[in-house]
Amino acid sequence: RERWLQVLKDNPGLNKSQYKKIGKGLYSWLYKNDNEWFEQVTSKNIYKNKRNCEI
Repeated sequence: RERWLQVLKDNPGLNKSQYKKIGKGLYSWLYKNDNEWFEQVTSKNIYKNKRNCEI
């Protein structure tokens, strides 16, 4: 958990793919084994690219 929090702190505002690439096995391990905590902490830091288009 401490290592993942450090990844988030050192790299704010990235998307899930970028965090997965940086965190490598840590991302996968936490996702599978500590998912509730992982989602709670990670979702606060994820950059969400919301398209604002009108049709």
